[in-house]
Amino acid sequence: MDPGGSPRRERRRRWPVVAGAVLAAVVVALLLRSPAGSPQRRPAAASLAAPVVAPGRVGGLLPDVTLRGRVRTANARELRPAVVMLVAPGCDCVEAVRHVVREAAAYRLVTYLVETGDSPAGTEILAARAGGDVGPYADPAGALAAAYGLRTDAALVLVRADGVVTQTVAAVGPALRLGTALAALVSA
Repeated sequence: MDPGGSPRRERRRRWPVVAGAVLAAVVVALLLRSPAGSPQRRPAAASLAAPVVAPGRVGGLLPDVTLRGRVRTANARELRPAVVMLVAPGCDCVEAVRHVVREAAAYRLVTYLVETGDSPAGTEILAARAGGDVGPYADPAGALAAAYGLRTDAALVLVRADGVVTQTVAAVGPALRLGTALAALVSA
């Protein structure tokens, strides 16, 4: 006890310190327990399936082609599970990309932008403008656009964890709702 103070005054001085420590401990415990406090993992790729449907079609695998990124090349079949967004060269479809990236993010899926051509520069610019978890690639041979019949500025190819294409979407816009289709990519 303080020589000039009473036990009651001493307790009053300690109370804010104790209450602050308890409050801090409770906040830390809540953050550690909540999903927002822990990192969300992306869905993992499964073993590559061996479907009877030919590659390049719904029910089959993506074509066996090499895509070019800025820092690495990747076989298209490595992009799984994923939302592959085929974009026409020079596509001014940043709003469509933002919409798809937002929808895919709810399922922790990466959106891969793929443009026909030798350089991923166009998809890199589009990815930077759209933001989010986007992987920009170039398809030098144009194999994906040819296989899935890209006839609009942007189209989607949805790929499960085992590499099987579950759905294609010929035209992408802000009214497009992908929730059920994306949930199937991560639950199968």
